[in-house]
Amino acid sequence: MKLTSFGQWLSLLALMTLSTLTWAGAGHDHGEKPAATTSKNLPRWAAVSETFEIVGVLNGTQMIVYVDRLETNEPVKNAEIELDINGQKYKAKSLDDGNYEVSFPARPEAGIMSITATLTVGKEVDLLAGELDIHEDDHIDSVSFLKYKWAALVALILAAAALFLFKLKKSRIPQHSSRGAA
Repeated sequence: MKLTSFGQWLSLLALMTLSTLTWAGAGHDHGEKPAATTSKNLPRWAAVSETFEIVGVLNGTQMIVYVDRLETNEPVKNAEIELDINGQKYKAKSLDDGNYEVSFPARPEAGIMSITATLTVGKEVDLLAGELDIHEDDHIDSVSFLKYKWAALVALILAAAALFLFKLKKSRIPQHSSRGAA
């Protein structure tokens, strides 16, 4: 196919640009649904004893702590939890939903942190130990393809406008005939 006019070029450019907008984005492709996740790439640690299991999920300066009984997977409510993180002690606060929260004065730095949890439930006392590995860029916000698609669309529109202005300016310049007068 040979494109000879500016209108044909502009139509092809518009068709190519607009066709990318019809691509399905995440969650809109009607395919198999991904498994549900509690969070996106947040650093976490876990520890298990003969009676309990504990998981902590770090999000900025907050850590949500989940505790359940190992045999029944039943959430443990009304527990007292003290975390020893690299030698510093933090007491967990009970949340309404049966989970616990630990607040830090600042976001923990990257690296491996040793965590020992002292868990007291009634007369039961248990020690659970684990490690939290925080990577420097562990939870950078993911850049979606949609952002790039819109940037490409804007770039194509600007290129089309520049081409249109160039053609318009060129058409206004008087054309000199190369034929000689007889």
